[in-house]
Amino acid sequence: MLSEFKVANVATRIDGGTIWVAKDTVVAKPGDVISTQLASLLSKLNVKPIEAGIAVNFAIAEGLVFKEQDLRINLAEYKDELVRSFQQALALATEVGYMTPETVKPLLVKAQQQARSLAAEAWYVTPETADFVLPRAQAKAQAVAGKAKEKGYAAQ
Repeated sequence: MLSEFKVANVATRIDGGTIWVAKDTVVAKPGDVISTQLASLLSKLNVKPIEAGIAVNFAIAEGLVFKEQDLRINLAEYKDELVRSFQQALALATEVGYMTPETVKPLLVKAQQQARSLAAEAWYVTPETADFVLPRAQAKAQAVAGKAKEKGYAAQ
């Protein structure tokens, strides 16, 4: 038994054949994982874990009365709302070009897409725009050839 106290760093003394705890000792903090040995020792000392909480029926703040259902928080909904809010804020910041560590990548992607689109609209042929510009140029050339044929012009 003394070895269990020693492992748990609990100061003890023996008086009249009885083991006494010499001073109050904290062997675990809230959230700590309790080992099997420590749980056994605490059980022998009749120390049992408890879960404490508080029930709020209503609250008053600045003259407003909040009922219990107003104070209850659905964590899943709260998390979803936070994620949705972050996504909307990121989209807005990206749209207006507001530079933050979170918007750098989306802004660069947006700028690249806009540059590629502008180059393609200006018929500027690059490796990135060729797949867009050349088929459009071919379609326009065929349309012009069709109009010319309608007017009686023949290809030479």
